[in-house]
Amino acid sequence: MADIIVKQKNVPELRFPEYQNEWKKTIFDDIFNERKEKTDDLNLNPIYSLTVESGLTHKTDRYNREYLVKRKNNYKIVKKDDIVFNPMNITLGAIDISKTAYNIVVSGYYNVLIPKKNIHPDFIAQYLSTHKMINHFKRIATGSLKEKQRVHYSEFKKIKRGIPTLKEQQKIGDFFNKLDRRIELEGQKLALLEEQKKGYMQKVFSQELRFKDRHGDDYPDWKEEKLDYLIEVSNKKSQIQDEYPVLTSSRNGLFFQSDYYKDGKTFGSNNIGYFIFPKEYITYRSRSDDGKFTFNINNIIEKGLISKYYPVFKGTKIDTSFLLLVLNYSLKRQLKRIAIGTSQLVLSINELTKLYINIPIHLEQEKISNFFQKVEQRIEMQTQKVNLLKKQKQGFLQKMFI
Repeated sequence: MADIIVKQKNVPELRFPEYQNEWKKTIFDDIFNERKEKTDDLNLNPIYSLTVESGLTHKTDRYNREYLVKRKNNYKIVKKDDIVFNPMNITLGAIDISKTAYNIVVSGYYNVLIPKKNIHPDFIAQYLSTHKMINHFKRIATGSLKEKQRVHYSEFKKIKRGIPTLKEQQKIGDFFNKLDRRIELEGQKLALLEEQKKGYMQKVFSQELRFKDRHGDDYPDWKEEKLDYLIEVSNKKSQIQDEYPVLTSSRNGLFFQSDYYKDGKTFGSNNIGYFIFPKEYITYRSRSDDGKFTFNINNIIEKGLISKYYPVFKGTKIDTSFLLLVLNYSLKRQLKRIAIGTSQLVLSINELTKLYINIPIHLEQEKISNFFQKVEQRIEMQTQKVNLLKKQKQGFLQKMFI
């Protein structure tokens, strides 16, 4: 008996039950018109940029508007429900839909698309941002250098993909609109928590906000102390290869180096001479391009190794968690001033220990640390909530489009 060959249907893996028909293969030239209108009226039409991370974003007043105005008619008009993509970065996901009620303008280098009447804007905007479409853009991108490859509109409009009926498009578009709105609201809650934390930091370290003892009385006044008196620097170094796991201190926290770099690769093959980094000790990268230094505490392993460019120390006459708050928040400006260098700033441990800081008694330090630990826990929980929603969205995008 001959084998029965079942033809693969042109349908997504996950679908609303009321729709059964296959998606019809349609060329993009039949889906979009290109908007080429330009203007130099930047007062009536605000300038927007397009980034991979944030999509269409309003350019603030920090941009030199006089310089921009000189480039007459170099800005393309974008109307509500138009789709914008950057041909240079579309392979990274630089594509978005305009939802502003008024016209905006974008760089003349961008492509502006008008979905035709048989295409729902919200549906097609989501479709174009799926991993499957991004991979397709990578295949048709041209250019001798990888970093300069682009997707020309002449190639973009030749793309042929399966498209459902307008009613199904509407249903899918509405579904993702609601999901995006939920992500946006949870993101706003996260931003509010982070702003609240900044406000608390300012009030605590300016001593506008003070904590009380168990009797409801004020703690003693804060005193000025030199960091050299409050901390102990450790210069112990590894004597043998891979004596302890290698750690990486970044602006996002402390990680095992094998987890931080892709495919488990480490930064250097030889770690003899690295600093030994015990638990409850603090480190930071002593070199910075922008003068911002981030301090991290080892709370993930009993002993680790860290590059010699990362000084290691602990608080001796100061609560360690409170010390971390001081270093990361109240000393930011001072650290930038004492860092040495031109193209790259270096903050030595010797210069750091020369600083004076105001500190309360140990009991108030602990109360301050505990308070901010609770604030951080709320922020972390909200961050996880936002990330989970984003992950869920990616799963839906993968299964609801072909």
